[in-house]
Amino acid sequence: MDSTKDNCESNIQDEELEDYTEILKRMRIDLSSTVGLDDIMETVYEKQPALIDGLLFTGIYILAGAPKAGKSFLMEQIAYHVSTGKPFWGLAVQPGTVLYLALEDSMENIQERMYRMFGPEGPEKLRFASWSCSINSGLTDRLASFLKKYEDTRLIIIDTFQRIRDADNGSYSYSADYQTIQTLRTFIAPYKLCLLLVHHTRKQPSNQCFELISGTNGLMGACDGAYLLQKEHYAAQKATLHMSVRNSAPQTFCLTRNLTTLCWELEKIQENLPKPPPNEILEAVAQMVTAEAPEWQGSPAELAAVLQPDISPNALTRHLNVNISRLREEYSIIYNNQAKHAGRRITLRYAPPTQKTQAESN
Repeated sequence: MDSTKDNCESNIQDEELEDYTEILKRMRIDLSSTVGLDDIMETVYEKQPALIDGLLFTGIYILAGAPKAGKSFLMEQIAYHVSTGKPFWGLAVQPGTVLYLALEDSMENIQERMYRMFGPEGPEKLRFASWSCSINSGLTDRLASFLKKYEDTRLIIIDTFQRIRDADNGSYSYSADYQTIQTLRTFIAPYKLCLLLVHHTRKQPSNQCFELISGTNGLMGACDGAYLLQKEHYAAQKATLHMSVRNSAPQTFCLTRNLTTLCWELEKIQENLPKPPPNEILEAVAQMVTAEAPEWQGSPAELAAVLQPDISPNALTRHLNVNISRLREEYSIIYNNQAKHAGRRITLRYAPPTQKTQAESN
């Protein structure tokens, strides 16, 4: 029995490897144009601010769970808070238009749930549709038309992912899964928004929670991350939301169902990895740029003289380039490094959470 199981797992792995090899063969990469590590270190790669601090980010993600686990309620909560800009579970929100494709629901059900959760007032920036074509049948063209009309769109939710997939004879492979996500990723890249795909879990048990997500490893491999909503049993009013995304520590959100509104409420957040240790240079910047002295401007050499005279200006700017997101998220400081006629000019600006959006747009 064990040998049969091992052979089956080996065959699956071999098939996925063949699919991945085929993907690589299709990619035509011109290696005549490359970038040196020095150029990379000198570049400031500004990340898009999170839609919901510490929870939801720009990119493409899967949210999976068993049937009737409460996925749609959670998605409608997120959609409502992003469209209104109201804090979600106490976390700051970047507001914008939200498109919710409720492909397994009716407008009547949406009306009833949203009224129970949030009352009679509906935000204009939250848009619903209950029908969509598949990816290969023009989905991206229709999404492009929507985004042209609603240019401030920050979030698109597709509930469920299965309704927009294309597959021959209902079968899926690593290659097909990977290519499906890649098609969506290529589409959303210019828009700098979040695409959240609601998906189901498989019935087979696994020691790794994210292996419960239905489909091949091609889905997780092509996405920027995934969320898994789990309850101990069907009628349970408590759940855990596991988060695994790129460039962020895995976290588990412990939730409780409000029996009056049916909203998921946050009990606590469990960080599964320790935070990075204090950074001496970032700490020095935080002491220099404060609410009392909210902005500093100068050259890299001038900044090095103030912070650490024993570090070269070049090494200092590279250190700050790498830690630009940490400066903003942990110390509420926005860092800008621009080349001017007279040389590079660094700007450090203090912007606490309530001011970040305005400060970053200036």
